[in-house]
Amino acid sequence: MRALGAVIAMVAACGGGDDGADSTADGADEVSADDDLADTSGDDGPPPPELELAVPAEVHESFVASATASNASEVTFFVGDETEPRCTDNEPPFRCLIHLDPAGPAGPVVVTARAPAQDDASVTTTRVVPTFEACTDPVATCVNAWTTAGTAAGYAGLTYENRDGEHAVVPHADMPGLAYVTHNDGNAAWGVTGVSADPAAIVLANQSQAYTTVGFSLLRYDVINQLQFNRLETLYGQSKWRLYPEHTDCGVEDMFAFMTPIWLTSQGSSGSELDEGRRLLEALAALPAPVRTMLHAEGALTSVMTAVHRRARVASDADYLTGAAHPTAFGNLDVERATVDLAHSLTTEHLPPVASVAVTADEFAPADQLLTGTTTIARVFSAAGAESRTITVDATASRALNGAPLTYHWRVLRGDPSLVTITPTADDESTAAITFARHPEGTYESLGSSSGALIPHRSSLVVVGLFVHNGHFFSTPAFISSYSADPRRGAPGDNNLD
Repeated sequence: MRALGAVIAMVAACGGGDDGADSTADGADEVSADDDLADTSGDDGPPPPELELAVPAEVHESFVASATASNASEVTFFVGDETEPRCTDNEPPFRCLIHLDPAGPAGPVVVTARAPAQDDASVTTTRVVPTFEACTDPVATCVNAWTTAGTAAGYAGLTYENRDGEHAVVPHADMPGLAYVTHNDGNAAWGVTGVSADPAAIVLANQSQAYTTVGFSLLRYDVINQLQFNRLETLYGQSKWRLYPEHTDCGVEDMFAFMTPIWLTSQGSSGSELDEGRRLLEALAALPAPVRTMLHAEGALTSVMTAVHRRARVASDADYLTGAAHPTAFGNLDVERATVDLAHSLTTEHLPPVASVAVTADEFAPADQLLTGTTTIARVFSAAGAESRTITVDATASRALNGAPLTYHWRVLRGDPSLVTITPTADDESTAAITFARHPEGTYESLGSSSGALIPHRSSLVVVGLFVHNGHFFSTPAFISSYSADPRRGAPGDNNLD
C-alpha cells in the first residue's frame, strides 16, 4: 500500500487540482493497448515485459488511466502530443488521474504510457461533451420553456417549504406547479414536521433564523448531537434539502467543528440563503423527468444535486477536488445558468455517483467522536490526550447508479496537509487510514462573492474529502474531519461579516 501524503499536499486548501498519480479501481469498461513488440528472446535473453494501458472507452472531463508492466520501476502518462507528462507513478498499480480542458471539444483523446526499456503503449478514448438545447433567455424562462417542450421535469412534484413563518422567502412566483408551504419551527433546525415527514416528497426548505442572543446558528446549536444529525441525514436520503444562514458562525472565526454535505449554509445572516434556494429549485426543475424520477427512487437526488451545485461554482474538475468548491458557508456567485445547464444536461446513463463512508477502526475516544454518518465523520481533539489519532474509513458502500466501476480519490480540503497522512489500505484505495495531528488554528480563505473577493477565516478544522468517480462525474464528497477546539463555544460578538 502507498501513503498519499505527498500527493495530497499538492491539492490542499484552496489550491489547484492534481494531475499527478492517483490510485483507482480498475474498470471493465475500458480499452487497452495492443502493442506489437519485437521478439528479443534467444541469446539476448527474454523479451522485455509488455506495457499495457487501459482507459475508459468514453470520458467527459476527467478519467483514470491505468497501466500494468512487470518489473517496471515507474510509468509516465502523456495526453495527445504533449511533451510534459501528466504524471509519473513509481509504484504499482500504476495509475494517473487525468483532467482534460473543461472547455475542450468532443472527440478522440490519445493517452500514452511510457516505462523504461519498454515500447510505449497508446490508447484512444472518446471525449463526450454533454449536449442540450441552448437558451439565451433568462434562466427562469429557459426552465419553463424546457418544461413545456418536455425535456425538463418542471416544478410540478416539488415542494418549497419555508420554515421561518415567512421571515425570508425564496422568490417563486414564476415557478408554475411548485407547491408552497410555510410554518415556523421556532428555532428547531432538526424538526421533522409537515411535508418533511413524507418520505415520498421532494422538498427544498429554508429556515432563516438563529439563536441571536447566545451567538449560535441553528446548525451549531441544534445539530452537534448524533440523534439530531441522524434525522437530517435521513432527510438527505429522502430528497429533502435544507438551507440555513451561518449568521455569526463563519466570520473572522469559523466556529464550525465539521463539514457536511447534507445541508447548505450561506455566508451571512437572514435572507442570505435565498439566492441559493432559488437556484436549487430551478436546477431541480431543469432535470429531465426520467433523471429526477430515477434519482428520487434511488435515494440519490439530494446527493447528485449537491454535486451539481458545488461543481457549477468552479471552473474545472481539478478545482472541484479542492477546498475552493467546498466552503463552510457559500458566498454569492453568479453561477445560476451554469447550475441549471449542468442539471439539464444529465441523463440516466450519465449521473454523478454517491459517496458513502463507514468507520472500521478509530483511535478517537468515544467522547471525541462528535458525529458518525455515511456522509460525515467528525472527530475532535479534547484538551488532553494524544497529539495524533488515526481513523480507518471504508468507502466500498459508495454507489455508481449506472453500473460503472468506481474509482476512489481522497483529498485534503482544509488545513495543513503536513498534519494529515492518508494511507490506502486496499489496492483500489476504497479504504484508507487517515491520521490527523492536533491542528493549531490557521487561516483559510473562501470566495465571498461574484466580485472575486476572498474572505479570510480562522479555524482549526481539518477536512478530508472522499470523492468517487464513475468514469464521467465525481460525486459529492463525503467528509472526514478533525477539530482542535471546543465545538460548542459561542461565536465572538464581532464575528458577523454582514
